[in-house]
Amino acid sequence: MSLQTQQALAFTGSTEDKKLLKLVSTEIPKPNSDQLLVKAVAFAANPTDFKHIVFGWGGKDAFVGSDVSGEVVAVGDKVNGFAVGDHVGLFEHGGDPDHPHRGLFKEYSVVNPSLTIRYPSKLKTLGADVTEYPASKVETFEGAAALSLSIFTVGQSFAHSFDLDSDKTKNAGKTVLIWGGSTATGILAIQVAKKAYGLKVVTTASKKHESFLKSLGADAVFDYHDSDVIDQIKKFSGESLVYGYDTVSDEGTWNSVNDALTESAPAIADNLLFLDKSVLKNPKKNVKYTKAIVHLASGEDQQLTDLVITGGQEFVAAHRKFYEKVVPLVLDGTIKHQPLRILHDGLGSAEEALSLLRNNKVSAEKLIFRVSKTE
Repeated sequence: MSLQTQQALAFTGSTEDKKLLKLVSTEIPKPNSDQLLVKAVAFAANPTDFKHIVFGWGGKDAFVGSDVSGEVVAVGDKVNGFAVGDHVGLFEHGGDPDHPHRGLFKEYSVVNPSLTIRYPSKLKTLGADVTEYPASKVETFEGAAALSLSIFTVGQSFAHSFDLDSDKTKNAGKTVLIWGGSTATGILAIQVAKKAYGLKVVTTASKKHESFLKSLGADAVFDYHDSDVIDQIKKFSGESLVYGYDTVSDEGTWNSVNDALTESAPAIADNLLFLDKSVLKNPKKNVKYTKAIVHLASGEDQQLTDLVITGGQEFVAAHRKFYEKVVPLVLDGTIKHQPLRILHDGLGSAEEALSLLRNNKVSAEKLIFRVSKTE
């Protein structure tokens, strides 16, 4: 491979093939004046990566991947706060048919600084013998890769949809229900809700995850398998439950979140998969129903096949407000990355990672792989 080309993973264009991804050779891009060029070290796999493929949101030959960590190797002349050699983690809209070059499962990517976290201390790389790694302060490239998309997803919900006050004292006495506490987003949402915003936190998960989620800040964990789980949540939370956050986002969980919310006080229910009031069996007059997409943090309109989601500066402002409040808590270790499962076949691990996610084989962990095989 010459210095001008790199290896990247792109969508094959068919969901009928055994493999959704193909390895291609492409030019190493050059950043424009307001971009960074990042050399990848580690990647995280996310459900959105396979959903862009199987739901028809993505385009044939579009590069795939939404989470990466690595080292800055070039800085646009209008970019402030970053320098060559910085260690960073960031997210982008992988699989985007309108911007097929943006996917991050490749050796080098040009990226948006506003979607990038700079780690002031140098990050290390986990050893080839490490297959699992606990939730901890971000001190590794693997941990940095795990965090960005998930935490800024939480940001669009908490800072924009919920419009939470940055003053924790003003959120005292209010409860948020996080449905799906053991998802990659749920693990971070629990920490952000408690440690950044001072909310009381109730969540749902299997019983095996209860002690872990409480260690992150959950005040109560309810088993979603219980037939009376909604009654349990309502009994515990009462009329203080004014925020509902559905990280699973299917019709069943969306209805459950709605049913658990207060019947009287003004409340907000937010989900991550474009569900609206029309699929609810018992919509409530006191509840505002919203949906969040992290890619709006860029301010750009987002198109997913026939669905066009209008962006704007309000989303950029919410992202900036969240970034300024929460990123310092990431850097000092107050907010930890998710537990990690490490795959060791370099870019060849991406296909396995998407299959595991698609078949619901991932719980309370983030799938991580590196740019090269580890021996």
